[in-house]
Amino acid sequence: MQYNPNAQWLRDHGYDPSMEKSVHIARAQRFVDHISNQAQPWSLLHELAHAYHDQYLGWNEKFIRDAHQQFVDSGKYESVLHIDGKMRPHYALTNHKEFFAEMSESFLGTNDFFPFVRGELKTELPEVHALMTAIWMGD
Repeated sequence: MQYNPNAQWLRDHGYDPSMEKSVHIARAQRFVDHISNQAQPWSLLHELAHAYHDQYLGWNEKFIRDAHQQFVDSGKYESVLHIDGKMRPHYALTNHKEFFAEMSESFLGTNDFFPFVRGELKTELPEVHALMTAIWMGD
């Protein structure tokens, strides 16, 4: 499953370019497996957050980029608890787009990386919690 931000990427990977700006579930069974085994419990929300980020907020939204940079610079998320019980680098370190989608999972549902839920996000990253509140709740 993935969010498709542009038609050229779709063409280059053998997909119909009319799926641009959509969330595409290419393999339904894989999607169901990810949810049922709790490997990625809120993966659909994650992809929809990418769509919201791209189409409504814009990929270059400064507050998200700045929050991501602070997250990276802290060095605290190079090894965090994953839902499988192992320590791993947080997927939000990847880039500002994944950061927004991952923090949206924690704020609106359940993430597969710590902080897993909204209460942990509020305690662990109060500034990110405030950003997610402003974006998703309009406060």
